[in-house]
Amino acid sequence: MLFLLMVFFLGTCGRKKQIEGFDSDKWIADKMACQEQRSEMRKDLLRIKYKLRGLNTDEIEDVLGKPDAQELYRRNQKYYIYYLEPAPECDTYQDQTTKVYIRFTAVGIAHEITFREE
Repeated sequence: MLFLLMVFFLGTCGRKKQIEGFDSDKWIADKMACQEQRSEMRKDLLRIKYKLRGLNTDEIEDVLGKPDAQELYRRNQKYYIYYLEPAPECDTYQDQTTKVYIRFTAVGIAHEITFREE
């Protein structure tokens, strides 16, 4: 029995979190949304929004990659920020952009996902 548990544990260690119907590779490749692929994925992201809640920081990074920016919040909470439309650093930047904010609890669990135009 112990052997089976060890095999299961070792088999799941290297696995990345994936969400069916969401192309994580496409999202991650479009850093800062400069290639405008992320804006085309808005509906997909809205569809999986509630599946992201409850994931830890490593699992979020598996699905969405490293955040484009981070903000620290009170009581050890933090935000991961991803551009949905081109960031100011991009050649295709307009006067404002939409960002996705994922708020994590103090223990690193995604609690809230919001979209903001700035």
